[in-house]
Amino acid sequence: MAQSNAFAEAFKGFQDFKMPNVDFNGVFSLTRRNAEAFSAANQAVAEGLQKAVKRQTEIAQSNIEAALSFVKEVTGAKSPEASAQKQAQFAQKAAEELVSNAREIMEIVSKSSTQASEVLSKRFNQVISEISDIAGNPAAPKKSSK
Repeated sequence: MAQSNAFAEAFKGFQDFKMPNVDFNGVFSLTRRNAEAFSAANQAVAEGLQKAVKRQTEIAQSNIEAALSFVKEVTGAKSPEASAQKQAQFAQKAAEELVSNAREIMEIVSKSSTQASEVLSKRFNQVISEISDIAGNPAAPKKSSK
């Protein structure tokens, strides 16, 4: 019996322990909304990457067609000077298109990243107030029911 009393004595201090007032349904709901926000952010990024890859494929196809056309023009040139001029024109056009295409791809990826960041930022701000509500923090400003 001495062991029984020792066990009771060891846990005697926990008799007055009270669990914090936590809304576990709220915690699960918060977690679900977080997952939804991450899913929406991932969807925005995935759609942006799909657009970027599609556009890169279109650009590659256009570049191949331009290169084939260039080869025909250069091989059909009537003089070395005409061939050199066509090469210079092609190089200049290719450089301009490279910059333009890179900018376009960057804008596509940037737009999707911005959309994802906005979704997560909005959710983060919501989480701050929700955590206070779930924890029953009396110092947190309460939403008025007006």
